[in-house]
Amino acid sequence: MKKNVFLVFGTRPEAIKMYPVYKALKKRKNINVKVVITSQHQEMLKQVLEIFNIPADYDLNVMEFLLPLRVFMRKYLLVMWKQV
Repeated sequence: MKKNVFLVFGTRPEAIKMYPVYKALKKRKNINVKVVITSQHQEMLKQVLEIFNIPADYDLNVMEFLLPLRVFMRKYLLVMWKQV
């Protein structure tokens, strides 16, 4: 049985740092990798995803201007609960 691993990120630097992790996990036959983006910096993030050929399985699109962390986390958890 494959294990699900969710990689969650929302900025260009996070995507760049996650790329080696994503690449290594994709090689594992016993792991099902799901990429979840929060779209904090949507345009810059999508450029990196295209360059590294990382498909986003879920786009939470939960960011809003000056969104407090507690509100972000509530929205994030609600969306993730529905996806899992």
